[in-house]
Amino acid sequence: MFKTKNAMVSATIGYFLCMIFQKLVSIITTPIFTRLLTPEDYGTYGIYSSWYDTLSIFITFALASSVYQRNVVKNEEKKGEITSSMLGLGTVTTGVTFLLYLCFHERIERLLGLSTFLVVAIWLTCLTTFVFELWAQQQRLDYRYKALVFLTMAMCIIKPALSVLFIYMDTSQKAEARVAGSLVIDVLVGIVLYVCIMKKGPFCKRDVWKKSMLYVLPLMPHYLSQRVLSQSDRIMINNMIGKSQAGIYTLAYTMGMMLMMLNTVTDNTIAPWTYRNIRDQKFQEISKVTKKILLFFSGALFCFILVIPEVVKLFATKDYYEAIWSIPPIAITAYIILLYAQFVYFEYYFGKTLYTTFATTLAAIINLVLNYFCIPIWGYHVAAYTTLICYILYALFHYGVLRILFQKEIHEECIYSVFWLCFAIAFPVGGGLALMSLYRCSFLLRWGLMAIIACFVGMKGFSLLTSLRRFEETK
Repeated sequence: MFKTKNAMVSATIGYFLCMIFQKLVSIITTPIFTRLLTPEDYGTYGIYSSWYDTLSIFITFALASSVYQRNVVKNEEKKGEITSSMLGLGTVTTGVTFLLYLCFHERIERLLGLSTFLVVAIWLTCLTTFVFELWAQQQRLDYRYKALVFLTMAMCIIKPALSVLFIYMDTSQKAEARVAGSLVIDVLVGIVLYVCIMKKGPFCKRDVWKKSMLYVLPLMPHYLSQRVLSQSDRIMINNMIGKSQAGIYTLAYTMGMMLMMLNTVTDNTIAPWTYRNIRDQKFQEISKVTKKILLFFSGALFCFILVIPEVVKLFATKDYYEAIWSIPPIAITAYIILLYAQFVYFEYYFGKTLYTTFATTLAAIINLVLNYFCIPIWGYHVAAYTTLICYILYALFHYGVLRILFQKEIHEECIYSVFWLCFAIAFPVGGGLALMSLYRCSFLLRWGLMAIIACFVGMKGFSLLTSLRRFEETK
């Protein structure tokens, strides 16, 4: 139940402002780090980030993702004990996998190409981030955004500042210093939140552990394949071309995925709302809001693509400038991720995780094959396009699954037509790639066009918030 009449809208605005603040800090700190770190150092940090995202699947079993939201939405009166019990389960999986690492640490470090400190940091960061995400999910489900926003904003200021300090203190291991700054804050916050969560419930509740593992185990290939889709590019570029190119692509990927802040805000607020509306069979409300969200995102995507050359110049030195040709397809990929997520909510709710696993695994295999053959021929830029292609295929598959669910589980006509899906993919993909042709034109032309589109984005954003408010008032 909502605590106040406008709780969802207030939370959405709060999360969005928080994400804007985070990205502003990222904008300010990225040019600092690209100047403090060489492309090789930046590449090492990018490889660390890629392995962290990949290994976190095995370390915490992605227990802070959809499985937690699904468990709580279906048993909201037991939220405290579900949260503490899932934290206990994540603690056990982290401990067991760390013991395995200790047994084979030399081989694992050689395989990853990382120092002992960076590999240990992966395990520590996984556990502390897992604690924070469980607590954050609990806040989001209740639309209690003030404490979450405050803590998130404080961490996003202190972590890069501490990293810069550590880099200046030890110039010989800059990538390790970059990681250490964030790790210190993650550990301190994680300890406090761990104690707070465990005070409200048991460490182990058998039925929660059992249901969570039965739900998440079939999804493991899905989560792993997601990481392959998002992270394997940098690892393959590093191995096939070089660390400097991996560093440039890391910057391109980081900037291209800036639009993921809109995805995160959407998922944090819309996912619980969507699950509740699926439960209450309010499918038309879901459709109306989804279409407005995607139209809003398309406008934001076009604005971002138009100003990429200037943004790259602001962010980095000329050594990184060629990243401008990789950023647009990566940014469009962020839109496709938002699109398919609207379909996957239904799969998660009805527990049809095998569909999800099959789709992601197939897309990841295609991505690896395309990268293996295409990167040596066309260079590292092509990795951005192979990733986009695979995500489009991924979205098409999930749309097919959604139609099956509406036929077999809901017994209604699918709320999204085939024509709408084609337009929802072709418009942002075609438009976004076409805008790259303006990069050699005057920046006044591009920025003027961006200003016009930004006005449209603002109006659509206001319309979206109005829709959310109206749907909430009818709750």
